[in-house]
Amino acid sequence: MTVTARYIAWLHSIKPTARQHLGLAAMETALLLAWAILLDAILRLVTDAFLGALPVLYTMVAILLAWLEDARVSSPADPLTAKGLAEVDRTGRMPSRWRTLLRVLLTGPSFILLLAGFWPVFGGGRSLPELAAGVKLVPLDPALDPRPLEAIMTDRARNRRTVLAYTILSLVMAAALVVIHMPRVPLLVTQDGSPDAGMTEEDRQLLASYLELSAMFPDSLEFHVRLACLYYRNGMSADLAKELDDVERLDPGNPVLLLREDLDTGIEEALQPLDSMPEPSPLGFGRPPSVPFDSLGADSAGVPPDSSILPGSDGTAAPSPDQGPIEPGAEPPHGQADGLSGDA
Repeated sequence: MTVTARYIAWLHSIKPTARQHLGLAAMETALLLAWAILLDAILRLVTDAFLGALPVLYTMVAILLAWLEDARVSSPADPLTAKGLAEVDRTGRMPSRWRTLLRVLLTGPSFILLLAGFWPVFGGGRSLPELAAGVKLVPLDPALDPRPLEAIMTDRARNRRTVLAYTILSLVMAAALVVIHMPRVPLLVTQDGSPDAGMTEEDRQLLASYLELSAMFPDSLEFHVRLACLYYRNGMSADLAKELDDVERLDPGNPVLLLREDLDTGIEEALQPLDSMPEPSPLGFGRPPSVPFDSLGADSAGVPPDSSILPGSDGTAAPSPDQGPIEPGAEPPHGQADGLSGDA
C-alpha cells in the first residue's frame, strides 16, 4: 500500500507542507551531526585526528542514513517513515540509492546555512537537495493504508520517538567523549601557544605584564631579557629560544645568551640539583669535633695565641706600631691598665 500511496501522491502532485520539509531536514541534520561527532570522538581515542576526519565521517554516516531510508530495506525506524513521507524519482518510482545519498549529503549543509536550500519550500517548491538529487518528497495518504488511522498515527509516533532517542543518545555520548578527552586549556597563552598551567601565580602575573610591555616596546632589551629568564625558570624551551633570538638581535654580546647552551641538553636537566654535592652537616656550638683544641688559638698564618706578648719577653705589653712610647706619668690608652692588655 505504501507503493500505491507514493505513486498516487506523485501522480496528483501532492506536496508535503513546509513544516514536514523542515521537520525532516532538522531530524536528518541532527542525526548526521550526532553520528559524525560520535565517530570522531571515538576516533580520537586512537589517533590525534580530532575533527580532521569529520568530512569523511560525515560521508560515512550519510551513507548509513541513506541505507536506512531506502524503501527496499526493512529498518526499525528512519526519519522518512517517522514524518510520514516517501521519496520518488521523476517517474514516480523508488529512486536509486545514490540519489537518496546525494539528497542526504546536501541536507545538512543546506539546513545549517540559515535554511539556504529550503527557502523554496515556503512557496510550495522543492528544496535544493531534492532538485540536485532528482528526487521528490511526497506525503503518504493514510486513507490508502488498510490499517486503522489510529494504528498508523501510533506507528509514526513510535518511529519519531525511536529516531529522537538514538539521535539524542548519540549526541550525549559524543559530548561525553569530547569532554573527557578534551585537553586542558592553558591558564595563559604564551607566544608559541604552549600551556603555562605549571607556573606559580606570581610568575603568571609577571608573564602577562612582560608580554604586554614587550608588545608595546618590541625593541626594549630589558623586557626580552626578563622574559627569557622567566621562561628558563619555568622550563619553557620554545619560548626561551624565541626570546634569546630577540635578545641576540638587540644585543649580540648579552650574557643571558649563555642560556642557549642549556637548550641542547634540556632545561629540566640543567635545573636539576647535582647528586654529587654532599649534604651540609650541622656543626652546632663550640669547636668542631675534628679540629684539635690547641689549634683554636692560632690562625692559619701561624700567629701565636697572644700576639700582644712578644716571644721571650717578661710579660710586658709591646707598644702598638702606630702608637708612640708612653710618656712617664701619662694614663694608658683606653682598654689598657698597668701596661697589660685586657678586656675592660
